[in-house]
Amino acid sequence: MAEFKDASLWMKLAFLFSTIATIIDLHGFSAGIVDGHNDVRAAMVIGFLCLLVAFVLAICLIFLDELKGNKAALICFIIFALLAGLALVVGVAMWGYNGNNYGGLSTYPAMLLCSSGLLALLAGIFGILEVAGVKG
Repeated sequence: MAEFKDASLWMKLAFLFSTIATIIDLHGFSAGIVDGHNDVRAAMVIGFLCLLVAFVLAICLIFLDELKGNKAALICFIIFALLAGLALVVGVAMWGYNGNNYGGLSTYPAMLLCSSGLLALLAGIFGILEVAGVKG
């Protein structure tokens, strides 16, 4: 079993950001942004599922010896984190467009989910820095 202190700086940051993004995303969903429009609901669910996969991959990359230095798992983490961030930000943008046109726009869940998407994008970028071999 690997330890947290053995991981590189970029993997520690990617793990931290994906953890915070997952927690914020769950809280944003509970605030009720996903009601009404099917396109927004689809983007948010895709973003949430990709974020959960990225979160589990980050946990495995940090704490499992079998995945230590595994480039394929790291690339999967990057892809899922970037897809999650993109889907969440696009979902919030679609929700904002629908809310402006049809009323009922509340900013609290939108800001939670948008910040969750941005944190997921940052986690993916930190994963890219890990693959590139940038020393931290």
